[in-house]
Amino acid sequence: MILIISTEEDETTNFVIQHLIFKKKKFIRLNQFEVLKLDFNGKDIEFSNNLVFFKLSDITSVWYRKGGLNFEFDTVVDNDEFRRVLFKEKIKIIEYIYFLFHKKRHINRFQNSDNNKLITLEIAESFGLQTPKQYLFSSMINNFENGFDNNNKYITKLISGDSFMIFGNIGVYCYTKFVDKNLKKKEHFFPSLLQEYIQKKYELRIFFLNDKLYSMAIFSQESEQTKIDYRNYQKEKPNRRVPYKLPIEIEEKLIFFMRKIELNSGSIDMIVTYSNEYYFLEVNPVGQFGALSYNCNYNIENLIADYL
Repeated sequence: MILIISTEEDETTNFVIQHLIFKKKKFIRLNQFEVLKLDFNGKDIEFSNNLVFFKLSDITSVWYRKGGLNFEFDTVVDNDEFRRVLFKEKIKIIEYIYFLFHKKRHINRFQNSDNNKLITLEIAESFGLQTPKQYLFSSMINNFENGFDNNNKYITKLISGDSFMIFGNIGVYCYTKFVDKNLKKKEHFFPSLLQEYIQKKYELRIFFLNDKLYSMAIFSQESEQTKIDYRNYQKEKPNRRVPYKLPIEIEEKLIFFMRKIELNSGSIDMIVTYSNEYYFLEVNPVGQFGALSYNCNYNIENLIADYL
């Protein structure tokens, strides 16, 4: 049986499930915030709620797509100190459950589903991948010291990579933006990421699955609206997107990099300059790949279903 851990709104999960149904494969999809009761039986574990019942021994493969699981423990304790002890025990048991899940055939893991962009950029650089120069600033009163060139253009983006956030009844998209040089007048602000702006000929979306790479070139430079951030979609006249073949040396570096950060699946962003230099930007373990799969006829959803 295939265990899928996802969220209710994730359409990518639905597309993979369509292939599993066609192949007549047994699966269970668990969405975030679904509560599961646990019963332990030595080396096996029973998971259940009002809709599902399965055992750890029933699972043959696991796809961690998004979200997480909520586990219910039978504990009625009045003592605060003892409650803290049981909470620590609960955390260790949950860690162990995820460890057992991913001893199975699996795609991605809960434990490394949210990587740190600052760290992954440094690791990528150590594998010979070019990356934009990056800086963290909480003040600009010193005229961009420590290697920051005031004559260059710089961009800023969220370190966490979250592109959409909700504040009360308001939804906010957080796009990559040029740095406003007037910020030099501000003495202090929240630590922020600044990267050198690299003019690109086109950008690449690359899906990685078990040492294989599926790439797409996006000609986002052709539109002022998407030049800085492709996510600022131009629906009336979408950017041209075509299949792309990476140079062998870039493929090898990406494969070794993904092994290093222990991901067997993820969406990689790169750009190619007018001098044909390749720059690594980031990897998202749970990134979307539907547009890449559809536009380039890679049928990635079927590849994932086959692997599971």
